[in-house]
Amino acid sequence: DPPCVKGCPAGLNCKAFIEQVMLGDFAKALKIIEEKNPLPYFTGRVCAQETQCEGLCILAKQKKPIAIKALERFVADNACNGWKAGKNNGKKIAVVGSGPAGLAGAIELRKKGFSVTVFEALSKPGGMLNWGIPEYRLNKSCVKNVIEEMKEKKIEFKESQMIGQKKTLPGLLSQFDAVL
Repeated sequence: DPPCVKGCPAGLNCKAFIEQVMLGDFAKALKIIEEKNPLPYFTGRVCAQETQCEGLCILAKQKKPIAIKALERFVADNACNGWKAGKNNGKKIAVVGSGPAGLAGAIELRKKGFSVTVFEALSKPGGMLNWGIPEYRLNKSCVKNVIEEMKEKKIEFKESQMIGQKKTLPGLLSQFDAVL
């Protein structure tokens, strides 16, 4: 087990995705990344790899660690044919919040064929990706691009929808099979 894998909170198989980058198969590299992490567009920019996977890289002891964060960002930005929506299974899921957890959950549910509607209290989806991370650390066009890709794959977003006031959990459960 490479130490870089142990250092990744998501358990990303760094070795396998880097091998695919070396072979020039960026689509396969992206698929490997997305097995553990549905949002490499963001983690390739804001994750603290220098103290996690890169910090434990065996090459760090010899000279410099592999730039895992930069490679992840490159793959996420340049690979074609990212995740695929699953065949519709007839079940509807409501996701409350469109921050990293809500987006990741919505993607994973859509991959499994669920019809997904994301409710966001603020005026645009993205949660803390938009409001809590400075522009120099995460370009907001990246957030917008991921949201657009999700919409293309039939994930619906409802902005300015505070759950708990006019819309309630029992109300959502009367319209959806489950709520995340």
